[in-house]
Amino acid sequence: MKRFTEKEDSFIVESYQHLSLAEIGKELKRDESSIRSRLKSLSGVGRIDITKRFIWNQKENQFILDNYYKPVYSLYKHVNLTKKNLKKRLNYLFKIDDNPKYRTFSESEINFIKENYKKMSIFEMSKEMRRNEDSIYSKMALLRQKNEIKSKKNKEMINKNQMKYIIENYGKETPTQIANKLGIHMMKVAVTLTSLRKKGIITETMRYKYNTEKICEHYNQNKDDKSIRQLSKELDVPTESFRYHINKGAKNEKNI
Repeated sequence: MKRFTEKEDSFIVESYQHLSLAEIGKELKRDESSIRSRLKSLSGVGRIDITKRFIWNQKENQFILDNYYKPVYSLYKHVNLTKKNLKKRLNYLFKIDDNPKYRTFSESEINFIKENYKKMSIFEMSKEMRRNEDSIYSKMALLRQKNEIKSKKNKEMINKNQMKYIIENYGKETPTQIANKLGIHMMKVAVTLTSLRKKGIITETMRYKYNTEKICEHYNQNKDDKSIRQLSKELDVPTESFRYHINKGAKNEKNI
């Protein structure tokens, strides 16, 4: 069995109170038995308190999955986790849920959408529910097909202040960063940018230039631990653009 690196040990110390042995093993690409042995070793040298390690409980886990869009303070009373470790576990589940195939919507989440789709934007619901916007958009489309919710009348695309911010910051920030700063859906920014280009208010040459060297460096440092989707989100770079710059960097290295 290969030796554990300091980076792996640090991950275990940080995660053992909110991730199961199997989940830690999955993240480190190691089997569960090796993680169990390492926990005992780290406990022996005083780096962790093994009596406080996360114990996977199917009933508790299902409760979290069914209700994890709710605030931490209303959840931690029902599970054997501190607020701090529950928040870390929720963040871990949210990271996994970047892949919409990971799990279906729970009944309580569907009810949340039905109760709030007229009051909240998809962006706001995604933050509240800890789900990505695309998965909520797709679920709402399904609910509309089943006549379980009605079509929501489109509000004004963006207001004057938002328009001003987009024009002033186009080229300085990525479209994703602009959308997050304004608290609106990325598609609203994309449609607005297309309209502004057609009117000649902004030009293609002003587009935000991604740093190929920075993207490649971030990818090479983290590619063993995280997916391209996760890494692209960390830099606020669209996944396809992220892949393009990785390939561009690789070609540049070959040509040197």
